[in-house]
Amino acid sequence: MRPQKEANALFWDGAADRWRNLDRPNNDRVMELIGDFACPPGSIILDAGCGSGRWSIPLAQAGYRVRGVDLSPQMVATASGHATEQGLSREVADFQVGDIEHIPYPNDTFDGIVCFNVLDFVPVPSPGAALTEMWRVLKADRRMAPTRLSRGNRGGAFSQPATLLI
Repeated sequence: MRPQKEANALFWDGAADRWRNLDRPNNDRVMELIGDFACPPGSIILDAGCGSGRWSIPLAQAGYRVRGVDLSPQMVATASGHATEQGLSREVADFQVGDIEHIPYPNDTFDGIVCFNVLDFVPVPSPGAALTEMWRVLKADRRMAPTRLSRGNRGGAFSQPATLLI
């Protein structure tokens, strides 16, 4: 792993407990995202840079099969533990350590992809490589929602992300 990615993983490992306790997205926002994806329950969604499962868990609870990938082993452990606590099987919500520049799934696997506030932390010039890799694993004619922090949020406030639906 490159030094910058190692540093990112260590940083997020240290933040995992705090992030686990963040509020989950409200149901209206989850339903809006589901509507944007236009795919039925049972579809498979990738949460690229899943962190503590903040989006993965509500999507799984809404009937989607979610696969989360994150660079931080502690974030993956936190997301897995929370899914288990919520009674979600690994068939419904499964998480693994991985790099979104090298997603460990075959081409055309996912019906939708969420990537919330992750690209801001991918070392330059790799955001393009990460988006290309997400595009590779997304099924044809499906959608992904990569989200970046809006300019006003760079100070650490994550409440108003700028989302682009592709």
